[in-house]
Amino acid sequence: MTIKADILKISLFGLMFPITLLIFKFIINQVGLQTGYWISSAVYWAIISLFALNYLGFRGIANSYRINKPTSQYWALLAFIPVVATFFISFVPSFQHLKASLIILTISAGIINGTCEELFWRGLTLRTALKNKYIVIFASAIGFGLWHLTLAMINGLKYQGGIVALVGGAFVMGMLWQFVATKTNNILFVTLAHILVNIFAFSTLILENW
Repeated sequence: MTIKADILKISLFGLMFPITLLIFKFIINQVGLQTGYWISSAVYWAIISLFALNYLGFRGIANSYRINKPTSQYWALLAFIPVVATFFISFVPSFQHLKASLIILTISAGIINGTCEELFWRGLTLRTALKNKYIVIFASAIGFGLWHLTLAMINGLKYQGGIVALVGGAFVMGMLWQFVATKTNNILFVTLAHILVNIFAFSTLILENW
């Protein structure tokens, strides 16, 4: 990993908000809210996955999940704090109203989104050539929160707790998961936590909008 590559990563973190904003607005305007949301999400997942693969390679991706320092893994428990919160706030009230098809959609979207996002937003910060690696970490944390503004700006889409909860929650969880990933030097635990949070949160999102 070179300094030039790190600078490009920082740029990508910052540009992801305007890029996704254009993608979501264009596709949703063409095919409608519901279908457009999922097509746009698929495009977003493809973009960040390709960038992660380009920078990390298959071996680097595999190493991102490897536990190298067993004694530091107790930090991983912090990653699951949002899981407990979203379980009771979002999933418990919604679960009984979800049909089987929506449950499958919720689980599928949660797994794909959580895995792709952690590879990009946290995975790319674990390997850096910069002496001050926190420049990359800070850019990732800010970029992760800002990209959720794209979702907040979709007309007609309702979120539990509103825009403040969506964007603010993303900033907080992004910083927490970045802290855990840095301490444990892997993205295994934050990916599992992210997937669970997504599944629980998507259950409410899908129920309220579909």
